[in-house]
Formats: sequence, C-alpha cells, structure tokens
Amino acid sequence: MIGRGRTISNDFEIKGAQLASDVKVGGYAFTKPFLTLNPIFPIGNFGAAVLRNFAVTFDQKNKLVRFVAKEKNIVLPPPTRPTGGPPR
Repeated sequence: MIGRGRTISNDFEIKGAQLASDVKVGGYAFTKPFLTLNPIFPIGNFGAAVLRNFAVTFDQKNKLVRFVAKEKNIVLPPPTRPTGGPPR
C-alpha cells in the first residue's frame, strides 16, 4: 500500500509497484515505470505522471490526438511520501 484515497462514498487503499520491464507506447519507452492501482477505478489510466512529459495536440476536425515529448525514453519515478521517503 502506498497511500489511501477517498471518494464521496468510499475509502480505499492505493497500491503500487515498479514493473520489472519497460513499457513501450508508440515511439516512446517508459523505463521500468512505477504503477499505481486502486480497486475503485478498475480500468487503467494513462495518468498525469505520464502526460506531464508530453505536449498534447487535439485535432478535433480529424478526430486525432498527437503526443510529443522531448525524450524517447521516459523515467517515471516512484511517488514519495510527504516526509521524502519512498513508499513501503
């Protein structure tokens, strides 16, 4: 468990782990990313930690989205606790 979350009707544990291998999406590689999961939202989420590395362009007319990052290999570090220590 790396934290707790709350919605209007639920409290839940947030769990996480670092993957043993890289994840590739398009022309980008995420080096052994740290993933967080919770039971309230069972579908995977690309997430802000990933998106902050990209400039995102929406082409509404052609129904396209373009993602551009400065680097082709992106490192997603594990979250830190307010005390600065790693999650347990």
